[in-house]
Formats: sequence, structure tokens, C-alpha cells
Amino acid sequence: MYERHHIVRQCILEVLKYYKHVPVAPASIIDNYMAENEAISIDETIAQASELITTGMVENLKPGRGLLLRITDKGLRQINCEAALDEFIWGDRALAK
Repeated sequence: MYERHHIVRQCILEVLKYYKHVPVAPASIIDNYMAENEAISIDETIAQASELITTGMVENLKPGRGLLLRITDKGLRQINCEAALDEFIWGDRALAK
């Protein structure tokens, strides 16, 4: 079972994957993704997007002026499961592989 922060990270990467070459604001992530039975707050989205930026899976195209996000190749490989699953994104599922 995933912890909530893993679900939010996966949600962010899924939305950014869909808009692969288009920068996306955190509010648009919420508008474009329905988490299973639970809403995702803007605060959660911003906090987890910031974490994803530090891992290199997402880049901020407006550093110092807010968040405008785009998925990186590293993030794309993770959400497509084309690389070894990272525990940061997948939690215990990564350890089971």
C-alpha cells in the first residue's frame, strides 16, 4: 500500500507525463487529475512537486518566481516504469522488485 506522499508524487508525474513538453502550474495538476477517492490539495501538490524537483524528476521553469513544472527524462522513465523503481516514488513496491 502506498503512503499518501507516494500517491501525490505519482499523480504529479502522471499529469506532467500527459503534458510532456508543456509547462504546468500546480493548480493545473489538481484540475487535471482525480486521485482515487481523495482530493489532492494545492499545499500537498506544491510540497511534493518541490521534493520531485530536488530529485531531478521534475524541473521548475520559473525558479524564484513560483512553480511552473515540466517532467524530466528521469521522471518520465520512473512513471513509465522504464527504470529501476525508485522508493521515493513507489514506496514499498520498489523494494519488492
